[in-house]
Amino acid sequence: MDIRESTRLKDLERIAKFRLMDDDFMSVVFNNNIEATQLVVDIILKDKSIKVKKVISQKEYRSLQGRTIKLDVFAEDKNGLPIDIEIQRADKGAVPQRARFHSSMMDSEMLEKRDDFSKLKESYVIFITENDVLKKSLPIYHINRKIEETNEDFGDGSHIIYVNGKYNGTDDIGKLMHDFRCTKAEEMKFAALSDKVKYFKEDEGGRGTVCKIMEDMRNEATVEATVEAYKAVAINLLKAGKLSVQEI
Repeated sequence: MDIRESTRLKDLERIAKFRLMDDDFMSVVFNNNIEATQLVVDIILKDKSIKVKKVISQKEYRSLQGRTIKLDVFAEDKNGLPIDIEIQRADKGAVPQRARFHSSMMDSEMLEKRDDFSKLKESYVIFITENDVLKKSLPIYHINRKIEETNEDFGDGSHIIYVNGKYNGTDDIGKLMHDFRCTKAEEMKFAALSDKVKYFKEDEGGRGTVCKIMEDMRNEATVEATVEAYKAVAINLLKAGKLSVQEI
């Protein structure tokens, strides 16, 4: 067996273990998948007026200071309302400041030059976390700004929601989290999710797509590692004073 075939077999083994709780796989399943995204939005937001029109995985934002983020799943409804759906397996990746930053980055692209601030649309940042990050044993947490003195909503239109991936109830959120934890499509409860999961896990074309993405990720990681290695060599040569910057 050559290296390429060995790598392919290992990739197929990994694909079989993937869940929607794995952000890379979730991004593949949800990319351009309006039906699945609408299901998640309906269950979590419970607002039938929000009709998903566009879905993009791994949408990139870059701040003026150069900080880059990629949204796992970015959706817009028919009125341009933006929704960011993030998978966070590690607790440290779901700190409140990260949710705040994601929200601010979406806000930064909403207004054109000289647009009135009142035109800023509502926005939703949804973190689906593998653990109960906020540790209150609730299935879902809604975070909205309030006026402390009156306990009234501030009404800035910014919404942050945490969904507890450990929740195992019999309601729709419990069923949704069950599906996000599943490795087998036939064990999932929502067809809008299981159909795509089955395609990417069992269909030759679907598995080929996932394998190609995994290969691209490995290549990208190799390039990044090589660049960092060259940087380290250059820095050491500069410290040693053996070569000029031009020679390095």
